[in-house]
Amino acid sequence: MRWFGGGGSALTDHAVKEAVFEKSGSDGALATQSWGQFAALHKKDESGATVFQLSRNKGDEQSAKVQSARRCVKLTKILRHPCVLPYREGVEKDGGEISFATDEVLPLPAWLERYGKDADPRTLAWGARCVLQALSFLHSTKRCHGSLTPDSIYVTAAGDWKLWGFELSTSLDPLEPNNEGLGFFRAHEALVDDRYRAPERKRNDWEGMAQHKVGSSDVWALSALLETAYSNRGGAPRELSVWLKRASNNEPSKRPSCDQILRGCPLFRGGTLKELTGLQDLSATSLEDQIAFYKNLHESTSRTTPDGQPCRGALDEALFRGACVHKLLPKLLATLEIALKEGGDVQTRRAAVACALPLLVQIVEMLDKDENDSLGKYAQAAEKRVVKGIVEALETVLIIKDPFIRFEALKRVDALAPLLTENYVNRKLFDALLLGFGDKNDDARLLTLMGMLAIAPRLSEKNRSDRLLRVVKRLESDRSPKIRTNVVIFYGRLAPDLPDNLRTKHALPAFVKALEDKVPFVRMAAVRALGACRDEFAPVYAARLVAPKLVPLALDPAKPVRDAAVPCLEAYLAVVRKAAEEMTRQEEARAKQEAVKRQAETPQKAPQQQAPPPPKQEAPPPPPEPTSPSAGWGLASWAGAAASNALGKVASAASEAAAGLASAEDVTEEAPPPPPRKSSIDDDGGDGWGDDDAWGDVPTKKVEPKKASPKKPAARKVSPKKATQPKDDFFDSWGDDQPAKPSRVAAAAAADDDEDDDPWGTKEPVPVAKKPSVEDRRAQRRAELEAKRKARAAARASSKPSITKAAPPAPPADDGWGDDAWGDDVPAKPVALKSSPKKPGRKTLPKKGGTLSLSKGMFSKDQKAAPPPKAKTEEQIKAEKLKAAAAAMKAAPVSKLPADDSMWDDF
Repeated sequence: MRWFGGGGSALTDHAVKEAVFEKSGSDGALATQSWGQFAALHKKDESGATVFQLSRNKGDEQSAKVQSARRCVKLTKILRHPCVLPYREGVEKDGGEISFATDEVLPLPAWLERYGKDADPRTLAWGARCVLQALSFLHSTKRCHGSLTPDSIYVTAAGDWKLWGFELSTSLDPLEPNNEGLGFFRAHEALVDDRYRAPERKRNDWEGMAQHKVGSSDVWALSALLETAYSNRGGAPRELSVWLKRASNNEPSKRPSCDQILRGCPLFRGGTLKELTGLQDLSATSLEDQIAFYKNLHESTSRTTPDGQPCRGALDEALFRGACVHKLLPKLLATLEIALKEGGDVQTRRAAVACALPLLVQIVEMLDKDENDSLGKYAQAAEKRVVKGIVEALETVLIIKDPFIRFEALKRVDALAPLLTENYVNRKLFDALLLGFGDKNDDARLLTLMGMLAIAPRLSEKNRSDRLLRVVKRLESDRSPKIRTNVVIFYGRLAPDLPDNLRTKHALPAFVKALEDKVPFVRMAAVRALGACRDEFAPVYAARLVAPKLVPLALDPAKPVRDAAVPCLEAYLAVVRKAAEEMTRQEEARAKQEAVKRQAETPQKAPQQQAPPPPKQEAPPPPPEPTSPSAGWGLASWAGAAASNALGKVASAASEAAAGLASAEDVTEEAPPPPPRKSSIDDDGGDGWGDDDAWGDVPTKKVEPKKASPKKPAARKVSPKKATQPKDDFFDSWGDDQPAKPSRVAAAAAADDDEDDDPWGTKEPVPVAKKPSVEDRRAQRRAELEAKRKARAAARASSKPSITKAAPPAPPADDGWGDDAWGDDVPAKPVALKSSPKKPGRKTLPKKGGTLSLSKGMFSKDQKAAPPPKAKTEEQIKAEKLKAAAAAMKAAPVSKLPADDSMWDDF
């Protein structure tokens, strides 16, 4: 940037920043065409300013440019009017620059170029009025302007048109003493643009101009200027065009004066211009008059919804934007500052706040217009400086402890919060707003909550998570339903700005709790908040927590709740469905990856699979059946084979008797019948063994009969096992009628160190606790039923006299079988007969040959007593012995068997 006069600006109170318009007029031109315009700031308050500087050349002291500039600056210092460009500071160096500072303005041609097409018509009307007032003031001093052109009008950011360019301003009366300007006017008035020169000036009718009204030529130039200003909008309004036509009359005597136009034109008596006129003179009134003006302006611009709720005001209908931001706002802040001073009247303070804050909110809403072009940036900078004043006023109002003032401030804090700095919000405003949560008034608490919502995104993490959410948590159970409703709304709006942990910890439980509220409005707010935040929660919460709570609301008694709950539930189910599909895709992807990995590893393992297999080893002998020891099973198989071969003829009778006994037990004890056996022992119908319930759980594996041998079978070596072998029901059913005693075979095996001395493997293994199987429990149940039956039989037998035993028959002759070993090894102790009370037609059978007689219970009640025994043949006697031995084996356990093993020698 080139500085005039060979150096920087010589102004002391203003700092020049940059050039806005640079002009380099010739020495023969007027100063209006040569002033350079620069943007500047006032050093004290950093307010905007404009500095005009005139470029000079050496030896131009007598040039028209320098002389006109000096005359203009001189008259600017003298003329003081709101519509005249003010003089702040100026300087003229000897032989150097001429400069002076004024308000921040733009030339009218530049303003029309930028805003002319979109300019508010009220702005043009107000500008015309400002020029008329300035000319009226100038004409009242008996001076004419002489060079009224668009270049002599400057527009402020508030929309005021300022008159300047007084190079040719002078009195036209030739008789006036010391009228030096008249000669300069007559000498240089031809330098003015002919479009703005009156006809009398063009024909140099100086005497006529002196005889007519002062400023008639200025009125003619003004009409041409306003026609140019309205040319971009299709011409001047009809109310004004009538007066402009009269002002452009060729006869100076028929032209109206500026005062006549101001008084007679209806355009200048409209509501906007009336308000602006009152605002222009407001600074000279008292504080009460200022508050009354703002109150009337607020009432005239306030608007409400059909249901009576306040809404956005209509201040822009009363005043155009520039006037609101740069004219009304500074005066409003000045009035508010005076009212809030310490020691002022409380009622005056409250009245000032009540009328000022609504207007402040409407003005702040007008500040969102961005202007980033070369000229708009100056207007934007001016608005930022205005905002700074708003912030200072709000910082004072919001922290006042007066409940009324705080209540009014909380109503508008959401609109004013964007202007506040984060430092102020966290240090001062947040603490001041927290006091509102303790107010007894429900509306005050509600407004405090709404105010917190406005500043919550700008709070620090500590204030938001540690202090704010803890206070709001207590409001979830507030007594007022409208506060509970707005708490849900508060969480719904704040949830997107919260971290995941705080959102899940505070917002989600509040929504779920509100779904069960008794007030329908609270439930509806919760449903809508959940619908708005459906993307903020993880699908697992949607499936486990939200969806189950929304299902009952689909049938809510309140229709609005039902209408809101069904779409919300469908939205959350869609989230859950989408998450499930994603899980399925992930599982399929993992399965494919594992398959590819296994396929990649398969060729590496192929050579190892082709190696020759290891030599086969002989498999160890299969372990014995778990139901009984191996020795017991071998005994059972061998004894069963012998019995099948030798006792085929007598087995049928014993089978029928055993079946009758089992049937009697089942009827008496009401126990479920055991499942039918499929073993080789039971398959032989009529084999003499009857029902095998008393045999226990004999393995169902088919046993091949072994050939009888007269020699003693070889002893098998059985190693003791760590775990207890399962009980063999084959042996456990022996000897139930007598107390258990240790087996002589087991005692001998325990005393002898040589395991070979125990050929039957009766050495007891170490018992280990084992859960009984189903077969074991069934066997135990049958044993219990058998014990009960025998106890009842013993009780019946004790009530009868004892029966004398019959003498055993003489040993039969040798029949070719050899010693059958059945009669010699029967225990010496006689076995008590199982008797029962005598009944008609029944006869007790005596024990013969050391065998046990069948009990009474084996026969049904309908059976008759057996006839006396007849003489028996040797085969019948041998069959009876085998039958008795088999019965003893069924009744006695393994531990009760005789210790003498020689009884099996003959087999």
